[in-house]
Amino acid sequence: MNNKLETMSNLFEDNEIRSIWDSEKEDYYFSVVDVISALTDSNNPRNYWNMLKKRMTEEEQSELSTKCVQLKMKSKKDGKSYSTDTLDTKGILRLIESVPSPKAEPFKLWLASLGSEKSSEYKAYKGIRKESLRDNMTDIEVALTNIGEIAARDIATSEHLQGLSENMNVAKRGGKVANDARLSYEKETKKSAISKDNALNYQYVDDQPKIESTINE
Repeated sequence: MNNKLETMSNLFEDNEIRSIWDSEKEDYYFSVVDVISALTDSNNPRNYWNMLKKRMTEEEQSELSTKCVQLKMKSKKDGKSYSTDTLDTKGILRLIESVPSPKAEPFKLWLASLGSEKSSEYKAYKGIRKESLRDNMTDIEVALTNIGEIAARDIATSEHLQGLSENMNVAKRGGKVANDARLSYEKETKKSAISKDNALNYQYVDDQPKIESTINE
């Protein structure tokens, strides 16, 4: 695999969404069948995807086919790697328009929250460039991020919001909830919740072996 591509997994409402992080493009490629499974709860998302392509107009098929990229991903069933249809963030947003689902708007919000993780200022603070920001967070940073995402999801659900711009606004409101939690944490612990530590120099709470930078070897 090209070293600019990094395999990872994210969760949407307890549904695993396999993805590839392209550090050069700075965008995700998501497994199409995983997204369809999360949106529809289909027992056979692969067949759903095949049927969906048949129902699309020639213009829709052309638009998605130019964005669709096959990348190797591990199967959830046998753990082996297979070529898998993937779409980048814009492609997934286009796909969602073709999939009738009450989860469409929450999923758009989830995509927006993933995108918001790629804050260049935050990355610079941690001393990373194109690596995944979440993979370089400490435990409290991950927890606060999760609080913000869950709050934003629940706000969007309760207010029945539609549209990416509205969901982006809700993402900011969720961020405020996370910031309030951060301030409370810092008040009680007398230390900052934001750290310069990254995956090369911090140790997880569960006492996993510390990962040493190869620069020091």
